[in-house]
Amino acid sequence: MVLSARELNLNNLPADAFTWDNIHLRYTHGFGLTMSPANLVDPQGKPVFWIKDLENTASYSNLAVTLPQIYFGELTSNYIIVKTLAEEFEYSSDTNRITTVYSAERGIPIGDFFSKLIFSTVLNEKMIFWTKYIVSNSVLIYHREINERVRIIFPYLEYDNDPYIAVVKGKLYWIMDAYTVSDRFPISERFETMFGSINYIRNSVKVVIDAYTGDVFYYIVDKSDPIAQAYLFLFPELFREEIPTDFEEHFRYPSTLFEIQSKVLCNYHVENSESFYNGEDVWKIPEQIYGATNSLFKPYFILYRADDNLRFSLIHPFTPVKKENLVSWFIAYYDNGPKLSLKYLDKTSSSLGPLQVESLINQDDEMSRLLTLWGQKGSKIFRGNIQFIPFGNKILYLKPIFLEAESAGIPQLVKLIAILDGKVYIADSFDDILKKIFGYQPSDEQEFMIATMTQMIRNSYGLYLQIEQLRLDGNLKAYQETVDKLGEELKKAANFVE
Repeated sequence: MVLSARELNLNNLPADAFTWDNIHLRYTHGFGLTMSPANLVDPQGKPVFWIKDLENTASYSNLAVTLPQIYFGELTSNYIIVKTLAEEFEYSSDTNRITTVYSAERGIPIGDFFSKLIFSTVLNEKMIFWTKYIVSNSVLIYHREINERVRIIFPYLEYDNDPYIAVVKGKLYWIMDAYTVSDRFPISERFETMFGSINYIRNSVKVVIDAYTGDVFYYIVDKSDPIAQAYLFLFPELFREEIPTDFEEHFRYPSTLFEIQSKVLCNYHVENSESFYNGEDVWKIPEQIYGATNSLFKPYFILYRADDNLRFSLIHPFTPVKKENLVSWFIAYYDNGPKLSLKYLDKTSSSLGPLQVESLINQDDEMSRLLTLWGQKGSKIFRGNIQFIPFGNKILYLKPIFLEAESAGIPQLVKLIAILDGKVYIADSFDDILKKIFGYQPSDEQEFMIATMTQMIRNSYGLYLQIEQLRLDGNLKAYQETVDKLGEELKKAANFVE
């Protein structure tokens, strides 16, 4: 799912509406979110929304948002005063202007004479004292920007810069990853990160922020981290060890930590000390074309089959230094704690790396013709992130191509490109891509399972032929390794059938 909170951006207010009353009393909160399945588009290449419109219309009852107001978020940097005589604006419908009143028992009472006088002085704002809208039960709410809020509450952790929103029992919650870090861990190399030069980092804490009340919950998810345990001992009323299942189901592996670990692994995957000392077999982060320029590959989330289950996982490929072919990929996911796995490509085979795949796309005659056509005046081509998908013992690459009008417009998915076994496939949708690659249209789950099993059988038969050839050649080591691979492929097929 792709989710985006609909926060209130005060900078978009007209100049004549940018008044103290509007900023601090009326325009107090955002409203709801949009939700879209990441793998679906409509016939025009636009997203398919499962939560949409200002009314937060949900396609399924279990996605219904019953408390959509966002008083605490990433854009809420101003203080507000609620429960006043001024109406809190939400949105305008075709026939009405929708308003609300903040109902939570939160905030600092500001209705009496001395409170107004004090906060007029503290906030250097005379309108707090003189306005007619503040009444006896009015309250002041500030420190609403969640990145600022968590750092004020507990400044001894480092916080991820990418909080994400979740719908839990009809309410909206922000989830933020927090880290314990150090630059003094013995016998460890320091790396430059967004948190400075460090040689120790653990994602030991998950922070959950209620978007309506601003309540903040700190959950320890890594009980083996001594720094987190020290914080728990010192602040037992702040940190919690029991995590509600409704929250934990939304926890994910943080991409910031995964990027740091991927960078470290480029050197430290080597197990032989002499090879490590001599700088042999060093990897690098591959490049891709994003938009119109080369950029380093960024990890992204996919559904990956691990431990016989589909996991919401981060994935990252590696290529050798000064080469562009694929050598391995890194997998991470969260399931009752962080999980990591490094997958090596068979050294006897070769596979294309992301930049080599980009070259194949550029060299394809049909794609070259389409890019030239779309690149004419009035249109802007945007090349999306390349998708790296392990597919049995092969790698399937996907590349979306978007088109946008130069004047103004919403980018639309116009083509999806797939590369498998060095061959380029171009289609309008993922279903069409599967049809071109495998010769079938996945109209239902049964057909998809049949096609997947067919591919697994082909993989197994290919390994069997390799085993027979290695037996005749007398290569016992490679023979045993390939037998093991055949066993793994058959195990995958058995698990898939179950």
